[in-house]
Amino acid sequence: MKRLFVAIELPDSIKDKLTTVEKELKAELNGNFVDREKLHITFLFLGDTTISTENIISSIKSISIRELRIEISGLGVFPSLKRPRVIFANVVTDLREQYNSLCNSLGLKPEGSFSPHITLCRLQGKSDNIKSIIDNYANINLTFSQEKLALFNSDFRNYYKIY
Repeated sequence: MKRLFVAIELPDSIKDKLTTVEKELKAELNGNFVDREKLHITFLFLGDTTISTENIISSIKSISIRELRIEISGLGVFPSLKRPRVIFANVVTDLREQYNSLCNSLGLKPEGSFSPHITLCRLQGKSDNIKSIIDNYANINLTFSQEKLALFNSDFRNYYKIY
């Protein structure tokens, strides 16, 4: 089974900085941290889709992100501070126009809760001090440019770039 998703790849310099953050978080939190080579901005999760890979790639090629400076600022949690399950780096650049265009091109209804992010950790167990941990990283501010979207497979055994 393929689990496909569209992402914005991160430059090595950004991955290096986020890996440093992950190392610091590991001292305070119990969870599964994302490997450096798998760090990316989640843009659109397709899952096990009936849309052909060729159609997805064609749609991806039609979406331009080349004029955007992607900004990352601070950390956040999903679903909430009271029940944190995922810690992520927050993408503050408005990507809704590109997201809506991609969804429309693929014949999908855009989700109202579109929230581009970089997953850093899937938490295990309870973390009572999550708010103070998140607050400690409020000063993270990273920016970069990327020219295109990418397509990945991330089924339960394989993680690789398709396009």
